[in-house]
Amino acid sequence: MSGERNIQPNWHPNFRIKSTLPDTRVVRTNFIAKITIYTAILILAAIVLQREYQAYILRQVIHGLEQQVQNASSADLSRLKNSEQFRKLALNVRELQRFFRVPLVPHESIVELARTKPEGLTFTRLTYSELIVQVKVGKESKPQVAFRLSVAGNVKDLPVLTQFKRELEESQLLNPPGYRVSISENIDQRNVDTGIVPFQLSILLEPVEDKAK
Repeated sequence: MSGERNIQPNWHPNFRIKSTLPDTRVVRTNFIAKITIYTAILILAAIVLQREYQAYILRQVIHGLEQQVQNASSADLSRLKNSEQFRKLALNVRELQRFFRVPLVPHESIVELARTKPEGLTFTRLTYSELIVQVKVGKESKPQVAFRLSVAGNVKDLPVLTQFKRELEESQLLNPPGYRVSISENIDQRNVDTGIVPFQLSILLEPVEDKAK
């Protein structure tokens, strides 16, 4: 027993072995490493959040611009629709004006007929009437008002009647703008006792398509 030595731990570390020495630094190395890692994580998170916030703001701006474009498009479509409606209404008003326009005033027509009547021709009856005809406008046909002036009378020499027709065809009053004039004649048998030939002229004024449309 006496030869055996009691093994007791050293009362102080062996300064020659650094791993056995206590860490006496004020700030330990592992603490600094943790602080560095956490700081890097926070900086990275801040950068990510900043980019996400900028992307959010950009999306909001884009959404607002798209909304403005959509509202402007709706307003433009509404204006275009109103413009098209106004255009159609203007055309309808124009059609109504043409529909109810009277190209021949009766008393002026009588004056013109009396002025162009040659010697040897007499009138027995004058009639002025309206009728509905179909006028081709583009690829469609629309109803329009036509006018007929009928002249019945007597004549002895048929060349006089031919002269009267020619003067009517050249008359400005019986050729109003926007109308096509056609004159047809109906001649009866000559009266053997008097030599008079009854006749009837039909002056038809039909509206024509307006090329300016």
